[in-house]
Amino acid sequence: MLKRAQRGITKGKASRLCYLAANGAVIVTVGELLIAHVSGIHRCGSIWNCPLCAPVVRQGRAKDIDRAAARVLEMGGCGLFVTYTGPHRKFDPLAPLFDLTCRFGELTMTGAKAKRLRVDLGLLGSIRALEITYGRPPFDNGWHPHGHVLFLFDRQLTPEEVAAFRAFLWQRWNGALLAAGFRGLHPVKGLDARPIYDTAGLAEYTTAVEDGWGVGLELARADLKHRGQTPMELLGLWALLGETHEGIVARMLWKEYEEVTFNRRCIQWSPGLRARLLPEEKELTDVELAVAEGEDDEMFSFVFVAEEWNGWCRRGEVAQVLREIEEVCAVSLFLARFGSTSKENADAEVTV
Repeated sequence: MLKRAQRGITKGKASRLCYLAANGAVIVTVGELLIAHVSGIHRCGSIWNCPLCAPVVRQGRAKDIDRAAARVLEMGGCGLFVTYTGPHRKFDPLAPLFDLTCRFGELTMTGAKAKRLRVDLGLLGSIRALEITYGRPPFDNGWHPHGHVLFLFDRQLTPEEVAAFRAFLWQRWNGALLAAGFRGLHPVKGLDARPIYDTAGLAEYTTAVEDGWGVGLELARADLKHRGQTPMELLGLWALLGETHEGIVARMLWKEYEEVTFNRRCIQWSPGLRARLLPEEKELTDVELAVAEGEDDEMFSFVFVAEEWNGWCRRGEVAQVLREIEEVCAVSLFLARFGSTSKENADAEVTV
C-alpha cells in the first residue's frame, strides 16, 4: 500500500520503477530462513523515500555501525552518542533547519580549538545520521529535524572530559543556530551526550536509549521511531485518507520532505573511519544493500512473468504474494523434514 501511494506521487524515476520487473521474468527464491528474496526487479535503494528499500538499507547500515562501535570498545576506546536538534515552530518550513542540521560537523568541529580537542581526546572519527519527524495529528509542532552523532575515541574519556566536550558542542551549535536566525538552544534538551565505555555497558546504554536497541539501530533506524510521525506514517495517512483534509495535508508534507531530502546523505562516516575500523568488509552501496534483501541458500524457486508481477505491484499486492510464498515454503519444508515429502520435491522450481 505504501509503495503504491509513493509511486504515484514521487518525482524520482528510479523510485517509480522500484520493485517493477526489470526484464521478462521475476524470480523469487526462499532458503532455510524462509525469507523471500526477489531478483529481476528494479531497486532504487532510497534510504529516505522508498517504503521497500529504506528499511533494508537502514538495517544494513546499522549492522556496520554496531560492528565498528564494538571494535573501538574492544580496543579500549569509548564512544559518545550525541543527539542534537534546534528550535522549531508549527509552521516553519523543513528546509532551513534541516540544512543546518546536515552541517553539524562542519559548524562544530572545525577550527583550531576543535583540532586541539580532537588530538587531546583521541578522537578517531564520527558517524552522523539524520532523522526527521512531524507532529502527530492534528499536525501539531511542525517539522522536527534532528541528528545523531556517534563520536569514537581511542581511549576512555573521564566524566569531566565528556562534560567539557558536550559543553563545547553545545556552545558551537547554539552559536550556529543564532547566526542563522533561529532562537537559542535549550540548555538541556537541545543537545544530549551519552558515553559508551565498554561492550558490557553498551547493552545498558542501548536499553536506556531505545528499548534495547543497539547503537547502530538508534543511529540508522529512524523509520521505526515514534517520537513524532515519521515521514512513512505521513505517506500512510495519504494512502489511507486520500482526498480528505488530513490526507491532502499529509501528501503536501510528504512532497516537501521528498524535495528537501533529495540527494542528501542520511548516514555519513567521517573520512577514512570505516576503512580503519572495518578494513576487511566491502562497503556496499544503498542499491546493493537493497538488492541483497533476503539472500539465503536457495531451497525453493518461483518464476513469475513480468506482466503478472507488475500487476501485483501496481495493485499493492506484492507483500501478500510474498507472504503466501513464504507460508507455502514453510509447510513444504516441514513436510520434507518430518513428513513423507521428499527433499527433491522441496527443491523443485515452480513457474507461474
